[in-house]
Parts: sequence; C-alpha cells; structure tokens
Amino acid sequence: MADIIRHTEWAIDINSSIKSNIVENSIQINPALQKALLHAAGDLQPTTGVTLTNTPQLMFRTHDLDMINAPTAISSVIMTARAYADNGGLGAGYISYTMTDGILIPVSISGAAGAPAELTIMMLPVSSDGDTSPIAVGTTSKALAVHGDTYTIGDIGIGGTIAGISNIDLQFGYAPQSNAGENGKPFPTLAYYDRQQAVITANTNQLSAATEQRLMTAQSTTAVTASFRQLQEGAVPSGTYTATMAKALVEAQNLQGGRPFTLQLMISPVYDGVGDDYLTFS
Repeated sequence: MADIIRHTEWAIDINSSIKSNIVENSIQINPALQKALLHAAGDLQPTTGVTLTNTPQLMFRTHDLDMINAPTAISSVIMTARAYADNGGLGAGYISYTMTDGILIPVSISGAAGAPAELTIMMLPVSSDGDTSPIAVGTTSKALAVHGDTYTIGDIGIGGTIAGISNIDLQFGYAPQSNAGENGKPFPTLAYYDRQQAVITANTNQLSAATEQRLMTAQSTTAVTASFRQLQEGAVPSGTYTATMAKALVEAQNLQGGRPFTLQLMISPVYDGVGDDYLTFS
C-alpha cells in the first residue's frame, strides 16, 4: 500500500516578508462555502447540489505582536505546509496556498501571567473577477524565518499603573464585510471593514481599582494604556509594546470574593475627534 503523505504547518509569507513566531496548531483555512441541495417536485432526496457563494477566511496566531496592528492590504500571501519524510524528519514536498488580493485584519491580542502573549490575524482573500478562485493551491516552498520578538503581559495605565494584572485581552473589534454573490459571482471581489469597536479587558486583584464611578456609571478618562513586555533570551524582559487610547470609558465588572478579591476592568476606547488616535500602538 502506498505511503500516506502527512504535512506539518510551515512558513507564512506576507507581502514578500517571511513571518516568524507563528503559534503551533494555530493555522486555520475555512472555505465558508454556501451551497444548496435542491429537491425537485416529488423527489424525496436532493437531485441537484450547487455552490452559491464562497467567502474564504484564513486565521493564524503569532507571538510577534507588532506584526500588524491595523487592516493591511494583501499583495501576496503564501501559506505553506511541509511534508514529513517517510524515514523521519522533514521531507522535500510542500503544499502552498497563495492569495494575491484581499485584506489582513488584526483580531485580538491576548496574554496571561507567566505565558507568551498572542496576536490573532484574519485573512480575507478576494477574487480578481468573482469567478476565479481567490486561493491558488500549489507546491511553492518557503524557508522559515529567524525567530522574532515575543511578549508577555505588562501594565494597564489609567491615571497611574494598576497593580496585580493577571491577564489582558484586546479585541480590535473590526467588522469585516465582503461582496460575494453580487452579479451571480461566487467569490468576493471586495473585502473591507465598515466599523470598529475595540474593547480591552484585564483581570486584577487590586480591589481599589473598582472605584465607585467605575462600578456605577463608568469613568470617562484620557491617556489609557495597555502594555506588553518584550521577553529576552537569558535576561529579564526589556522593552514594551503599548496600545494607547486618547480617550476611553473604564468600567469595573465581575467583582469576585476570594483570597484575594479579583475584578475585571473593561476599557472601551472612544474616538476624541483629533487625528487618528482612537487606538494607537508603539
């Protein structure tokens, strides 16, 4: 019996740049195919099966938090898998998935105490004409990138540093849209987002962070930050990657008695009408 070739996730090339620190077991390809199984009059079983639309989505996670922090146009994305060798190790064969148009959207940054933080990215490829597949399957090979930056949670700053932070979750809140199905075309030719509503949640055991205002009405405040510390080989963390909100509403939620007491802070950035500073990164 012929050997069954198995593959492992491998490199991701985005706009001619090999990306590093891809989280193991994080790559997902969802065709999002919408079909119809049609029953003719009098038939008990479907007699026709047709494809209506196909709006593929690809997802992956990385420890390199500053890979992207805003929607980014796709000029070329190549996602590869590499074959295992029959006698152990890695083989020479590859399967590749290539996209030449569409949009990359950051979904979330999340991290917990004592663990690397992760950035989740969504890819929405589009077709050149609505009939041509937006994903080409081939055998392109790619080399892995040199290991890049890795981060863990840092501080929450709301008029001072909040102590006792055990996890931070930043949801970018983009609402992606596409035009699959228009003019009878199965594939989208356009992908975009039509709004953003970001939110950051963080758990802390600093009970004094649950002020009366944050508990009862939400606090409107300025210059709120959520930071992540850059991990170093053989040394303590050095350097930060920080999300800054010029204006935000801060709520204290889910107070939970225990030893110690814990609570969750919810931070909702609000656009203050000055420049493009709803949510910035540095």
